[in-house]
Amino acid sequence: MDPMTQQPNVRSLWAVVPIKRLAAAKQRLAPLLGGAREEFALLLARRTLEVLRESDLFQGIIVVSPDPRVAAEAAAFGALAIDDADATLNAACLLGLAAATARGAAVCVLMPSDLAALTPESLADIVECYRALRDRRGREVLGLLRCKDGTGTNMVLLDPGCQFEPAFGADSFARHMEASPARAHELIAPAVGGVQTSDGRPVPADQKIDGAPSVLYDAVVVLSAKQGTPLLAALPAARDFVADAYAHCKFIGYTGDATPLFDAAGLTPLMDDGFADLDRLSAADFMSRCAELRFWPRQVGVAEKVAGARANP
Repeated sequence: MDPMTQQPNVRSLWAVVPIKRLAAAKQRLAPLLGGAREEFALLLARRTLEVLRESDLFQGIIVVSPDPRVAAEAAAFGALAIDDADATLNAACLLGLAAATARGAAVCVLMPSDLAALTPESLADIVECYRALRDRRGREVLGLLRCKDGTGTNMVLLDPGCQFEPAFGADSFARHMEASPARAHELIAPAVGGVQTSDGRPVPADQKIDGAPSVLYDAVVVLSAKQGTPLLAALPAARDFVADAYAHCKFIGYTGDATPLFDAAGLTPLMDDGFADLDRLSAADFMSRCAELRFWPRQVGVAEKVAGARANP
């Protein structure tokens, strides 16, 4: 039975791949590729479709493109081709997501056609990570895969039935994060059972601290009551968490009295403008700062300290 014409089951996974008209693709490579630029773009698209098919993950694949050659390639791979009439990239994404929603997609992988290093195995790993996160956090959770230089978005995983506004283009990763701050965080606690708020309300944890190093996150916030911080300071994993966040130039927010933890991790004398007291700074202002990705001025100081330690073992 043709998966593109039947009504898929509600748990189905679909891929949405927007592809420019070949004549407009890869223009930055024109000096290098010359007349082979269009063929190169088509080869990348073909390889992407091969990876999607070989992964055997997807109920269906939707290719959004105004180019007849791309549409023919999509048909050859059993994908549904939609003509976007040369719409913008973000409009093409919305068109593809709407088509997936109409076909009962529960999860969509929204991705470009030029991820040359993508393999079926790595794609399966990405999807599995997203599914695990979705199981813990619910259907509104958003999965974002950052590009190599840190500013762009290589992939978005989402429920197409939830509100989402594509923001591809310059600095797309930061703009996607800003548009969905409530969907882009995890609560990390000393125990898998989570934490208890000051009013006695239990809050389940997404991760246990010894299994979720800060290197996995773009920024960290220490949320601790005054009586709870000494308990964190006694945990090696908690000390490593904040120390590693500092070493990797992450923004570090905190509430309450975090001094015992920062003291235990050796960070109190090193606190700089990358630390944010959230009892004074609003959460929105902190998120805005995090859009810079890292507190880069710290990098020079970290490098100097490492050099000094090597010189004086």
